[in-house]
Amino acid sequence: MSSLSEPAEIDETSNGSDQVSDLEVPIQGVIETVLDTDLDTEIANYAECLKALDIENPSENFTLKLGLDILVARDALQVEMEKSSYLPSEIMMKISPLDQELYTKRDLVLSKVDLEQWRLTVNPSSDHWLS
Repeated sequence: MSSLSEPAEIDETSNGSDQVSDLEVPIQGVIETVLDTDLDTEIANYAECLKALDIENPSENFTLKLGLDILVARDALQVEMEKSSYLPSEIMMKISPLDQELYTKRDLVLSKVDLEQWRLTVNPSSDHWLS
């Protein structure tokens, strides 16, 4: 991610050299905070969808809607991840166990969701995690 900041005020009074004043307000930290917040929101949504699989008889109570909710939540998380050129290890440590849980329950998800049809409908980018 490129470093973005608001236009700096230049103090040209000292030796004719350009110096950035203390009024410069870097906004990269603000952008990263927003991205982290959006990532955290998508991670929480993904986790909630997966938690619904932890019911007593998942194969009896699992629905097409829940399967689609899980896939859409993971795809939304992927979109947020791709907005950042850097993902902190803390974020990856949250996502990895969720992906592992989805992987271990893939047969259950695929028992209700026609993945090929989902791909045709959603048309995810070829570099998305599920493509």
